[in-house]
Amino acid sequence: MKVLVGTGSREHRHPMDTLDASRLGIAGRPSDEERTSVSLAVLRASPEEGGDETHGNGGSPRRLDVDAERVFSSRNERGELKEVMGTILADESLTRVVVAAGGGDPDAFLAAVLARLMAIERLDVEIGYVTHTTTPATENYSLPVGEQAAAFAVSAPAVSTPLIRDDTGAALVGIGHHRGRDGHKLEGEGIVDDTRLFAGETAGVTVRPTPQAPGVRASLDRRWRRRWVAGRAAQTGGPAIVVVRDGVVAPKTVRRSTFYRHHDDWKLVRP
Repeated sequence: MKVLVGTGSREHRHPMDTLDASRLGIAGRPSDEERTSVSLAVLRASPEEGGDETHGNGGSPRRLDVDAERVFSSRNERGELKEVMGTILADESLTRVVVAAGGGDPDAFLAAVLARLMAIERLDVEIGYVTHTTTPATENYSLPVGEQAAAFAVSAPAVSTPLIRDDTGAALVGIGHHRGRDGHKLEGEGIVDDTRLFAGETAGVTVRPTPQAPGVRASLDRRWRRRWVAGRAAQTGGPAIVVVRDGVVAPKTVRRSTFYRHHDDWKLVRP
């Protein structure tokens, strides 16, 4: 099994940086030969300007840098991530991508990688996730964090998991929001499958993926007694909806936004 690893900010030592590739085992009772043939490449979600490629010494993995801030600031900058992933995925022996993300919005980087796999129809590739601290995505899927997450993401088995996306082709792994413009209340109507969430005005709608079917759950933003409604799709319609995906605010308001389950699942390394 070959593994693509993406790491986060260089300001903090990431758990993946201390992982000795030569000591990793692969789930499923691997042979000694398989244990030493793991190939690691590092895709860094770096906040620094300019992506570059470096090669580690000895047991250090190959590193590929992607400027995460530019990836999320403009759709045109996603070409950098597209190019790097295209190079790695050209290797047909690749079976697992381990995304190790840090910085301000680690879930957003994972979602960008997942969206790319969805776009090129490579959801057969397994995905592991490593981050410093708890995030909405690690909460959704009960994932370990820190040093425990590094070994788990490489050696644990992957599980077929509902893939949640929206009508722009973006993936959602942690938490999404539908909000009103300029801090005002959200106007319109919201539904989950056939269940109405609201009609008129509300503070906002929160949407989270679920690890099992039907795939998504949504609730109104309330201080007390939050009620979640599960379904395959959560849709909001209104005159001006601000969409937030894993901490990244969409640059333009829309009149309709839907988070829904994709027709194919993704393979996430999780309990």
